[in-house]
Amino acid sequence: MYTPLHMFGSFIVMFIISTLFGITGGLLCSIFLKKLKYFKLNRVQECSIIIFFAFMTYSCVEILGYSPIISLLFCGIFMSQYAFYNLSFQAREESSIVSKIMSNIAEAFVFTYLGLTSVSIAADSLSFSFIFFVLIFVLFGRFMAIYGLSWILT
Repeated sequence: MYTPLHMFGSFIVMFIISTLFGITGGLLCSIFLKKLKYFKLNRVQECSIIIFFAFMTYSCVEILGYSPIISLLFCGIFMSQYAFYNLSFQAREESSIVSKIMSNIAEAFVFTYLGLTSVSIAADSLSFSFIFFVLIFVLFGRFMAIYGLSWILT
């Protein structure tokens, strides 16, 4: 039986280990690209190295049973700060394009999956009050994410 304190401790351990793996993956990618700068890598190879390190960080943390999303988040943060500037100009442009393409594909997949799942639910199990409250919370969260953060950042 889990107590709230035990769950909080498990969350903190999972968060710290996932964060450390992400930071390590981002820094290793940066060092790797910096040391290989003297070899004549083309832009496809440089973009592949970025994707490889992000995927390996995700996979290792997933295998260990921690949070790969947190690890990937911190790996991406550190790659954008350090590894991005070790890329050639063409690889910087192409890695940005590849990231945007992959982001759009993932977003389309999630919305397609959610749409197909919502259609496949039996009509008698729908709760319109639940749908209404979820819609209100989503719209409020979206409003705060856009206007609240814009107000804070300006």
